[in-house]
Amino acid sequence: MAEFGSELERDLAAGDDPAQEEAPVPVPPSSDPVAPDTAASQTELVSPTPAAPARVESEQELQPDYYVTLQPLTLELVARQMERIDITFSASGDALLAHWESFTLRATIGGTNTLCLRALLRKGLPTDSLGALAARCNWWNSRKMFLKASVAVVKAELPRAGAGAESDFTPAASLQLDCDLPFRAGVAPVQLQALLRDVIDNVSYFEEAAALDDLMLNGTWR
Repeated sequence: MAEFGSELERDLAAGDDPAQEEAPVPVPPSSDPVAPDTAASQTELVSPTPAAPARVESEQELQPDYYVTLQPLTLELVARQMERIDITFSASGDALLAHWESFTLRATIGGTNTLCLRALLRKGLPTDSLGALAARCNWWNSRKMFLKASVAVVKAELPRAGAGAESDFTPAASLQLDCDLPFRAGVAPVQLQALLRDVIDNVSYFEEAAALDDLMLNGTWR
C-alpha cells in the first residue's frame, strides 16, 4: 500500500491527474464525401405525400343516377357528353362544330329546348346531278325516320390547274342531314351520348347508300 500511495503522489506531483481526460484531437476534414446515415436521413427528410389534385366533375363526384337523370338542355351539357364519348369539337358562337374527314357536325340549341344537329357533307357535287341527288334524298327520307336529307346549291371553291393559280368559285350541290329533337322536359346524359353516336353512324350509312362517288365521277363541272 505504501508503494501504491507513493506512486500516486509522484503522479500528482508531476501533474498527471488520472481523473482528467485527454482533450480530443480535431480530425482534419477529408476530401472524400462521407455517406450520410440513411436511416437518419429518412427520418428527417420524409414528408407527407401531397394529396392528388381534385378533378373537376370527376366520375367519383357524379351522383350514381347522373347519366339517367333528366337535365335542362344546354349547349354546355351537349359539350360535356361529346367529351365523354371522345368527340373532338370547337365552340363557334352559339354552336359546337365537330369535323370528320367527309362531313362536319354542327350542334345548336333552338327554340323550345330543341337540339338541332346538322351534318354537312364536305364533298361538293356537280350541279347537273341535282336531280339524282334529290331522288336519293327522297328515297332516304321515305325509309329513314331519323335524319332528314336535303340538297342545296352553294358556292364551291375549285383549285385551278397550274402552280400559283388562284382558286375558282363555281356553284355546287351540297348535301346535309338534319335532326331536330325537342327536349322540353329535359334530357339525360346517356340519351345525348346515344343520340350523337347514332347521328354519326347514320351519316356514314347515308354516304354509302347514296353512292356519292358515282355521282362525282359521272358529273361534270361547268
